[in-house]
Amino acid sequence: MFALDPIHIGTGGYQIGRVDNTIVREPSTNIPKIPGSSIAGTSRTYATYKAINEGKIDKKNIDCAGQDKAVSDKKERGHCGDCIICKSFGFSKNDEKIGSSQGLVYFSDAHILLFPVSTRLGPAWITSPMLLEDFDIQLEENEPSDDCIVVGSEFSKESSLNLGWLNLPIENGKELPSFDHLASLGPKKNKLLSSRIVIVPDSLISQIINSNLEVRTSVSIDPVTGAGKDGALFTSEAIPRSTILWFELGINDPDYFGYGKKSENSSEEGKSNTRISLLDVKSIVKGGFCYFETLGIGGMVTRGFGRVTIEEVGENDSK
Repeated sequence: MFALDPIHIGTGGYQIGRVDNTIVREPSTNIPKIPGSSIAGTSRTYATYKAINEGKIDKKNIDCAGQDKAVSDKKERGHCGDCIICKSFGFSKNDEKIGSSQGLVYFSDAHILLFPVSTRLGPAWITSPMLLEDFDIQLEENEPSDDCIVVGSEFSKESSLNLGWLNLPIENGKELPSFDHLASLGPKKNKLLSSRIVIVPDSLISQIINSNLEVRTSVSIDPVTGAGKDGALFTSEAIPRSTILWFELGINDPDYFGYGKKSENSSEEGKSNTRISLLDVKSIVKGGFCYFETLGIGGMVTRGFGRVTIEEVGENDSK
């Protein structure tokens, strides 16, 4: 996942401090993340849009894109419980004949892999042994010593490098691991990023990331005067543009839920008739990923936040 815009996944409400609207963080490390629930909910909506545009489901199934609606209102259809969207992402009906079911698709939280930081020599993308290990990249003997950093070729001639306000010595004789997964970003981005990666100690990664988040000030406009409205100034923090994150996408076998083959009772009222395969589910989920590049994820998408690109890496899962 590559951030085309700053990403704001808010915690809800306001708090007294450096910023009014804070973002979600991992409790144990205090490092920002994107919750899997945010990715799952957005993916469900965009997968529905894609399926309708391609004629895979009827337009009336647009209600399957979100939370089920009250069945007491006959004008609101809610989840159908039978289309590929309901089966892939789950459904809940206040109906004994249809009932509820969990989805086939699983989304993990999106964790930061490479984080952009300003230096005197231009941007650098920082990471740490802990973040790399979570992504299954092992450093072994190339792990940086305390209070030192390991740098890419762009910074190798320097004796030290500033990461924002913090200046750290460069440890010579250690090399960066292979970042083959960056190839999915394209040759230009791959070449730029791979030469500007900096590995910092685990003890510093949280402080550096939180000191270099984007903080944007906004104000509500008075429609009468056209100027800023008194008392309506607020600040929001966000994961900055060009951050690289990863998440896992898991898909259960539809056969385990009886979706892959026609049931003997499928002709009965309320029983499932639509048969789907593992490939069908993967196709519908990945098909909706294209909308993340235009419609975005999280809050304040109408204010220049939220657009990301999602690329698949690995053979058995999506990250």
